[in-house]
Amino acid sequence: MNTIIEPLDGEFDIDDGIYFKLKAKPLQAVSTFHKWIWEAVNGHTKQNPIDKQTCVRLVYAGQYHLDLPIYYIIEGQTPYLAHKGRGWIQSDPREFRKWFNDKADNDGQLKRIVRY
Repeated sequence: MNTIIEPLDGEFDIDDGIYFKLKAKPLQAVSTFHKWIWEAVNGHTKQNPIDKQTCVRLVYAGQYHLDLPIYYIIEGQTPYLAHKGRGWIQSDPREFRKWFNDKADNDGQLKRIVRY
């Protein structure tokens, strides 16, 4: 979206969704999906992953972390985010990105305001 900034606290936050393509709503609990992702990334950095409400966070050296939000999607439908406190909630970051870019003007003012 061209809105990345160097944060004041110095820690860069990168988000990269993990999508499970399914034919129906999963029978497994949200916590099971979080556990699968935590186990898959554990050991890839010096610090253990952090299992948060909406993602698993992988912390890298040098003030970087990667948030891995977990989704399931049924073809042709809106994705669902695995939220540990609220269960599966509809959430489509790709649709949000499209909406935001459609609202952004050609001179880039909206994106400058967001970065500010």
